[in-house]
Amino acid sequence: MGADWLVNDLRIERVPSQLGVAVADLLGILFRGIYHMNYTSLRKAKWDNTNYIEITVDRELATWDADDLTRLVVLCHDRLLRCSVEGLAPGYLRLSFCQRDGRHGRTHERHPTIEESIERVRREDSESDFPDGAVEQMDQGGGEP
Repeated sequence: MGADWLVNDLRIERVPSQLGVAVADLLGILFRGIYHMNYTSLRKAKWDNTNYIEITVDRELATWDADDLTRLVVLCHDRLLRCSVEGLAPGYLRLSFCQRDGRHGRTHERHPTIEESIERVRREDSESDFPDGAVEQMDQGGGEP
């Protein structure tokens, strides 16, 4: 996984924290090998931090085709990792990760499942521009609503 590669192949100086291991492994899955990321960014990340991990990426994140954004969201929900994405400079994004304690509790302690998040977004967006059934119609090749 990603953390093993950081230690054994990139030979980062500090031993990754439990959070560092979780984030490195997630990035390894996300980018189909953490070695596909920018080595300078990987070396600059503070993998031993126990509270948060920040990493710079030099690629786009999208929801479809190259679906890294969707994959990132799903992987984070599955692993109780909160991720924020910030624009850093033209062509660069900063991903910041912190571990959440569980599925229940205060907002800053918990992380919902992806299914719970989808349900919440759809409930909050029930007054969108899509009439009832429009998404299903598009899924069946019906085109724009």
